[in-house]
Amino acid sequence: MKYSIQNFLPNFLIIGAAKSGTTSLHAYLSEHQDILMSTPKEPKYFSNKAITINFSGKGDLEVYNSIIKSKIEYKNLFKSEKDLIIKGESSADSLYYYKKVIPLIKKELEEPYVLILLRNPIERAFSAYTHLIRDGREIKSFEEGLQLESERIEWGYEFIWHYKEVGLYYNQVKSYIENFKNCKVILFDDLKKDSQLVVDDTCDFLKLTTIKINKDRVYNKSGIPKRNFQTFLYNKFIKKRSLFKKIVSFFLKETKKEQIAFILKNQLFNKQLQKSEMKPETKNQLIDYFKDDILKLEKLIDKDLQHWLK
Repeated sequence: MKYSIQNFLPNFLIIGAAKSGTTSLHAYLSEHQDILMSTPKEPKYFSNKAITINFSGKGDLEVYNSIIKSKIEYKNLFKSEKDLIIKGESSADSLYYYKKVIPLIKKELEEPYVLILLRNPIERAFSAYTHLIRDGREIKSFEEGLQLESERIEWGYEFIWHYKEVGLYYNQVKSYIENFKNCKVILFDDLKKDSQLVVDDTCDFLKLTTIKINKDRVYNKSGIPKRNFQTFLYNKFIKKRSLFKKIVSFFLKETKKEQIAFILKNQLFNKQLQKSEMKPETKNQLIDYFKDDILKLEKLIDKDLQHWLK
């Protein structure tokens, strides 16, 4: 499927799930000469059109401000001087908001390639929690966050706060499989085990030649930040819209900015993240919560998911 350079809309979507490796796969595919992956990675164009959210959680307004809200803006993400075969984006909330997003995708994109990355929903929930801890947005314990989830959803918190609900994959995945001809499911476990093999498999799915990736890079890592000079430096001058960041950005091209941002984040922040463990009793409660959904999903995608229940 070859699209003209005049077609400024994507023909490939990575739709989630959140915290399941979408950032890594997006970055790997960006290295392919025949693929244009959007910047920002998550335009959230379709969910913004489909869902009304208050964005009332801490840090949610910053997320809202980054959303691509108009079709013109969305088309501009995929402009290129090259006649590229694949143009894609990775809005991880498209899977979660499937009921209202799918009709919009069908209307505007018709039959894109759809790739779904799935992670053990118990691990995914905890990773989303530590992601928010990492960014200074979550101040409660994981257990308190789980108890507050229904209220936060009612108050209009952004979807990353929906720790449990995001992980109920069965109906989400089933709807995409039923609505799109070119739909593929990949497990986070496989991406973590052999990212090169997953990229090769994805290129085959997209009918492209394979590429060699840099497997040493770690993207969008979650964890509890250490309170030290490195994390202070990153949060003060790199992450936030500081004068230093604006001056540096003015002199650099977009691709160079991304490369430098990755290096700085890796050196000043990612290496300072500490692993945190979920309480065993909380894990057991979540296994009970997700069990039926996991068993139905296992049959739907014909993949062994028994390790998710241990």
